[in-house]
Parts: sequence; C-alpha cells; structure tokens
Amino acid sequence: MTDECNERLGCRVIRGGSRLKVIDQCSALNLHRFLNETTKLSRLGSQMIVKPELLIAIVSGILTLSASFFVAMYQARTEFRKMFRQLEQKYTTSLFDKRLEAYPLLFKILHDLNNEIEYNTQNKQQLVELQKEYDSWISSHAILLTPTTAKLVWGYHHYLIDILEQYPDDSMPEEQWVEIRNIQATIGKFLRTELGVYDTEAAGAPELEKPYIKAITGRLHQSSRKIRSRFGY
Repeated sequence: MTDECNERLGCRVIRGGSRLKVIDQCSALNLHRFLNETTKLSRLGSQMIVKPELLIAIVSGILTLSASFFVAMYQARTEFRKMFRQLEQKYTTSLFDKRLEAYPLLFKILHDLNNEIEYNTQNKQQLVELQKEYDSWISSHAILLTPTTAKLVWGYHHYLIDILEQYPDDSMPEEQWVEIRNIQATIGKFLRTELGVYDTEAAGAPELEKPYIKAITGRLHQSSRKIRSRFGY
C-alpha cells in the first residue's frame, strides 16, 4: 500500500529501519466508537434490569388479575346454577298445578261409574258415555301423565274399545263389570300417587288412635271387606 493511499485512509506512515510500520487511525477511531457504544449499551442494560419493587408489583398484579378471573367465573357458574334451579322449580310447580286441575276430573269420571257398579245399577250405555268422557280427557290432559301412569291410562283406552266390540248387545256379564271397576280403581290410585296424596299425612292422623275412632273405623273396615270381596279387590 502506498503512502498516498494510507494518507487517504487516514493512516499515518512511520518509517523505521528496514520495516514499515503502519498505524491505522481508522481502526483506532472505530475501536473508540465501539467502546462508546458498548458503554451506552451497558448503561441501557443496567437501566432495563427490573428492580425488585417493580417485579413484586408485576407479580402481584398478575395474581390479582388471575384471582379476579376465577372468582368471576365461580360467581357466574353459581348464578347460572341458581337460575337453573329456579326455572326447574317453577316448571315443576306449574306442572303440578296443571295436574291438580286435570286429575280430579278423570278421577270423578271413573269413580262415578264405579259407584254405579258397586250399587249394581250399571248398564252398557253408561260405559259408552264413560268412554266418550274418558277419550275427551285423554285428548286434553294425557300430556301431563308420567310414563307409568300414561301406559295404564292408554291401556284402558284400548281396553274399552275391545270390550264394547266384544259385547255389542246391551248385556254384559257380571265378572266383566267387576274387572272394569277394579281397573278404574287402580287408575284412580295412580292419579292420587302422582299428586302425592299417599305421601301426605292427614292433619287428623293422631285422632285415629283414639278408642272410639278405632271402633268406628273397625266397623267400616268390615263393611269395606265385605263389599270388596264381591269384586275380588
């Protein structure tokens, strides 16, 4: 490299003895700049080091945010469950009220004919009228029945069709009327069970333990067994 080139590059040429020594002033300048930049970066890095107080504040903020999130989720889930239970309770109460309106109607239809059978004053026309009322009740209220009771109610619907076809004349045998009476009494028990009648203790239950009450109920029980025995029930 010539002296002229070295001068252009900002280098100083020193001649000593038989050797040429070149000191690169550009390299010295670049080294100086490098040291300055390194110093700046070091200062910046020291400034970027998170102080313990700041680190604690960040961690606390994250924990608080997480806790708030989980608390909000728990409260939302609790409120949803509460709302679901309220809706379920409202539906159950509404369904029970509808049954309480409809079931006594069917119970009366069946019980009226049973009275006729027990007094032996029944006739086929009464059974035909019952079938009409029974089918009308099914059309309006069968949707309220539980699956178990519905199976029995619909079964009796088909039973009536079958029986009336078997006996086109006005006369029906006594045993057939007994069977009809027993089926209707069973349906009545199912209706009462759905309304919770058998699960509810009567308000006057303790009174039944009194001696004179027991004597009366005993006498009534004797008559009940006598009449029921006629129907095998």
